[in-house]
Amino acid sequence: MTLAERKRELRHRISALRCALPAAERERAALAVAERVVVMPEFARATSLVLYAALPEELSTRPLFEKARAAGKDVWLPKVTEQGLEFASVSAWDDLVPGAFGILEPPAAGLLLTAELILVPGVAFDASGYRLGYGKGFYDRWLARLPAAPRARFGVAFEVQVVSEVPREVSDIHLDGVVTEKTLRRVRVAAGDA
Repeated sequence: MTLAERKRELRHRISALRCALPAAERERAALAVAERVVVMPEFARATSLVLYAALPEELSTRPLFEKARAAGKDVWLPKVTEQGLEFASVSAWDDLVPGAFGILEPPAAGLLLTAELILVPGVAFDASGYRLGYGKGFYDRWLARLPAAPRARFGVAFEVQVVSEVPREVSDIHLDGVVTEKTLRRVRVAAGDA
């Protein structure tokens, strides 16, 4: 099986598992993830963070957005443009508008100057810190362009999205871990592996 076929099969399998989750379980998971993130030291240290508005089948990020804003954090959300992802600081969830792929996004985007904590979506994540996205490469390209300033990068997902190994390419970006409703998995990186 080719790498592309393995990725396609995993996307299909995880999407089916994710879509099968009952609404009440989805809501509980979103609240649990928000609670787990706000007690992370990376959240406590961050003055600003990157988040995203979830697709209907993804874990809702609205509870986390609300908690971050209540904690006085500057929250940046992506907007898909011809150049890729651009970001805007968002003060109220209701300011978001439907954008590319039907995803809620800021009406305008600006220059993201700082963000000490970056929380990203994905279809699947593994214990080694790799993620499988939707195949467009938006987040991998954006993360690869970030300045070298220290930033914590975590995936946010349902527990059913964590797999033993994500099929990956050398261009795929390594995360510091993944947060689910069940646990926070941190990645231990050997020297030279980042």
